[in-house]
Amino acid sequence: MINLKFKTNRQWRERVIIMGIGDYLCTLISYFLALLVRHDFLFSAIEPAFIEGYIRTAPIWAAVLIVVLYLFKLYHSIWSMASLPEMYRIIYAHLVQGVFCVLFVLLTDLRMPRSYYVMGALFSALCTTLIRFSYRLLRFRFRGFNRPQPDKQRRIMVVGAGA
Repeated sequence: MINLKFKTNRQWRERVIIMGIGDYLCTLISYFLALLVRHDFLFSAIEPAFIEGYIRTAPIWAAVLIVVLYLFKLYHSIWSMASLPEMYRIIYAHLVQGVFCVLFVLLTDLRMPRSYYVMGALFSALCTTLIRFSYRLLRFRFRGFNRPQPDKQRRIMVVGAGA
């Protein structure tokens, strides 16, 4: 088990930078994938105005998401301890990003397919969750539960061991 208190600031910064780059790239890919799904995976069917809108907005969505994930303390947690509360924070962070996206679109009068925003946010949330839980999933896959075998285990009860 890794304790964050004993990590140096340099190690923490390196991990945050790697996770931030992963989140940024996943958000860019997610919104592009949403555009592709909307146009039946035919890049030639995507209107040039939508490509331009993607190029203008996707980096902004990704940068906003990085800030929101940091504010929701998703860069402070330990990889091996990813759990349900982190998943809730990921969902809340993407909801906050979605509100920002809606406000941005209303203020700039940007016209993109509605499904682009919904599917992009869903794909982005899924990718963010996979990034956070991948370490735990891989650890479980290769190490298992790390529990002793039931036949080698002996249960005992300690009475009076407390204060």
